[in-house]
Amino acid sequence: MLRDPRDFQITFLSAFLCFGLYARQFSVTPAQAAVIFACGLGAQALWLRSLGLKSGFKSAAITCLSLCLLFRADNLWAPALASLMAASSKFVLRFRGRPLFNPGNFAVVLGLLTQAAWVSPSQWGHGALLASWMFLLGATIVW
Repeated sequence: MLRDPRDFQITFLSAFLCFGLYARQFSVTPAQAAVIFACGLGAQALWLRSLGLKSGFKSAAITCLSLCLLFRADNLWAPALASLMAASSKFVLRFRGRPLFNPGNFAVVLGLLTQAAWVSPSQWGHGALLASWMFLLGATIVW
C-alpha cells in the first residue's frame, strides 16, 4: 500500500518545527504560527469553495509549516500576508494546470520584498548530526 508522500512531509516538517522551537529557540511566536495557519488554511478553504473544488488541505498545511520554519517578522501582518499569498498563488498563478511557483518560496520572496520580514538561514546551527538527520528525512520524503 502506497501512502501519500505529503503525510511524511507533514510529519517531518512538524518534527523540524517542534525541534526548532524547543531545542533551537526559533523566533517564531505562537501568535505568528497561528496567523500563518489561520490565513493559509482559510485562504485554501475560500479558494476551494469559490472554485467548487474538493481538494484537501495537505498542501496548504505543508506550506504553512514551511512558512513557520523559514519566515521571520517582528509583526503579525507580514506572516499573514505571506500565508495568504502562498495559498492564493496555487490557484491564481498556474501554467498547464500546475502552480507556476512553489507557494512557500513565492510567499517568502514577497515577504522579503516588503522589507518587514527576513529569513534566518543559520537557525539550525552547524551540527553535522542535525544536517544528517535533515538529509535522511528529506530523502525519505523524496523517495
